[in-house]
Amino acid sequence: MDVGFLCQLFGLQSRRVYQLIESGVIPRPKSQKRGKYRLTDAITGYIRFLQESTRSGKAGDTLNAERARLAKGQADRVELQNAVTRGELLPSRVIEEVVAKIAAEAALKLEALPVLVKRRLSGVDPKVVTLAARVVEDETVKVRARVAEMSISVLDETDEAEESDNDEGYANDQ
Repeated sequence: MDVGFLCQLFGLQSRRVYQLIESGVIPRPKSQKRGKYRLTDAITGYIRFLQESTRSGKAGDTLNAERARLAKGQADRVELQNAVTRGELLPSRVIEEVVAKIAAEAALKLEALPVLVKRRLSGVDPKVVTLAARVVEDETVKVRARVAEMSISVLDETDEAEESDNDEGYANDQ
């Protein structure tokens, strides 16, 4: 019998039959007829294999595990496709472009803060205005440096550094 017949007989794909031949479950032909297998040897070998697999519990568990893995993979793929269809997921390239535009706009606004502080405090003591502008400028530099260091992994972390920052004594620098 040839491999095609064994596939039909056992209900297996040809790749699986070849695996069984390679592992010795189905004995190779002893005659000079290459690719022709003795039916009784193939059936006997396959029955022994199934019996051993059943005794050890591997056959059902492995098959069930493979089916579960396949089902999960298919469900995950469909779930992602649905999320894309609903517009819940965007390509990373689009997100990077949007974040870059937001960061550029924020940088412009941050640069303008010291001048804005000076204008708003025009009637206040010049030393206080200068100190306030310097505080705003220093904090702006820190924020811009922090943003420049950011990556996706940083976004997942908590901002402990910012929470622990306290005033650095600008009032004493007059």
